[in-house]
Amino acid sequence: MRAPAVRFATLVLVAQLLPACGGESPEPRTTVPRRAEARTEPCPTPAKDAGVSIAVVDAGAALPERTPAPEVRPETRAEALAALSATLKEQIAREAAALPDKTALVFALVTDDGSPPLVVAHGSADVEGRVAATPDTVFRIASVTKTFTAASILALRDAGALRLDDKIARALPELATTTPLHKDAPAVTYRHVLLHAAGLPRSGPWATKEPDYRSTEDEVIEAAQKLAFDPGIRHSYSNLGYAVLGLAVARLAKIPYRDFVERRFLGPLGMRSTTFDETRLPPTRIARGYERAASGGVVKAVPIANGAAEGAGGLWSTGADLARWVRFQLSAWPPRDDADRAPLKRATLREAHVGAMDLDFVTEPVGDGVAVRSRTMGLGWKVERSCAFEHLVEHGGDLGGYRTRLFFAPQRGLGIVLVANAATTPVDAIARRVLATIAEAKALGPRDPSLAPPPTPRCVP
Repeated sequence: MRAPAVRFATLVLVAQLLPACGGESPEPRTTVPRRAEARTEPCPTPAKDAGVSIAVVDAGAALPERTPAPEVRPETRAEALAALSATLKEQIAREAAALPDKTALVFALVTDDGSPPLVVAHGSADVEGRVAATPDTVFRIASVTKTFTAASILALRDAGALRLDDKIARALPELATTTPLHKDAPAVTYRHVLLHAAGLPRSGPWATKEPDYRSTEDEVIEAAQKLAFDPGIRHSYSNLGYAVLGLAVARLAKIPYRDFVERRFLGPLGMRSTTFDETRLPPTRIARGYERAASGGVVKAVPIANGAAEGAGGLWSTGADLARWVRFQLSAWPPRDDADRAPLKRATLREAHVGAMDLDFVTEPVGDGVAVRSRTMGLGWKVERSCAFEHLVEHGGDLGGYRTRLFFAPQRGLGIVLVANAATTPVDAIARRVLATIAEAKALGPRDPSLAPPPTPRCVP
């Protein structure tokens, strides 16, 4: 007669367990006291018995105690950074080894903790001359120059020389005759040009001339006389727009544009190898640019001059110097109370890192999910939010075989630099693979957990 009693006790115990597994059950009429040391699995495996779902549990015996898992000490940030540095060093070595022409690839991992950046160089700065690339090899950084031009405009704004919503024709009266498409269009402002939303063409006529042709100030002004669309309507990337900003910097500062950049940023930040005139540097330090050859492989690219349009892409720099520029950007985050003596106010840097105009929304199939990225335009920087990063700021440059990419994550205090001297180097793909490695470093997530990307099931980094 004991068997039915045991069966009844078992059913009562199952009724008590069901709510913990998501099921529902009425209050049992009879309760069976549990032994103090008894342990049960949280979600027992059901079995069928005479039409009733029961769990295979012996009501009178305790499950064996589980061996407690060893306590895992969380990684410190320093430990996580050391591990990430070692991983990325190996990853970049593999990426460089996969480049078919053995051209240069320079990489830097930058942090905001004051420690020296990791800067590694692979391949050849000069393939024919068999000159190895180093962290101090000088490359054309092309459109990354625009981030310095934008910073110059913001510095002049902070000094009271302009307002972002001023007409740019106040500094450049020659642009007062610029023709919009419609009579009700607003005048072109600094903000429009910074956001690539002024309606200016992508480039001036000098872009189709011989590579060593140097544009003049008159040509820049002339090219900006007719707009492709009304200002403020949409984004359309414009080298011409930043050439115009470079002229405005010179007019407002009353010194040449390049002198303003050197005095305000390059000197104070210790960027001694960054210059608008590469001929000032020893030839052995300069990487040669390479482009794809018709027969396969690469050939030396013809050097391209800028002239008066240098605000759009005239700078040369190194991986080590660009790491300083990225660290300067990171130094603005997070907002704080200590002294602010940098070449540009922290609040102004943060202002530049926040998206102000929509660019696009990118979805890409990844495994069984979808990678999602939304991109906006800030003041001189592109801003991205994705499944992997809550706030990613970036800019790139491509010209004459040289390719540069800067990315930094303000909420994580991390940034990367990639520089190459061949148009065939897939810097975007390499950068994305590096960013994926960084995103997987759990101890290096956003410092404010509330900013972490949402755990959307279909959102795959």
